[in-house]
Amino acid sequence: MIEYKEIRSKVPFKKTCDKCGFSVTSDDENFVDWQEFFSIRFTGGYGSVFGDMAEVELDLCQHCFNELLGKFVKVKQFDISGCEETQVEFEK
Repeated sequence: MIEYKEIRSKVPFKKTCDKCGFSVTSDDENFVDWQEFFSIRFTGGYGSVFGDMAEVELDLCQHCFNELLGKFVKVKQFDISGCEETQVEFEK
């Protein structure tokens, strides 16, 4: 027998890009935009440019991420048919 207990939890249902304002919901038909959102959350440490113990957050859609950081990103793609790794250039 399996017994269950009720719990309350929060799950994300909407993401909004901090740069362009684009929003997507978890039940949106275009799930790729939901999956490809980039989120950073961290606490600034001692001597951080953001301030000691500062809570830092950033949410970017895939397009703004590429626009702002694309030239610094290293992208590896895998050929699943032959399972070989290839280095790929993408729009920067």
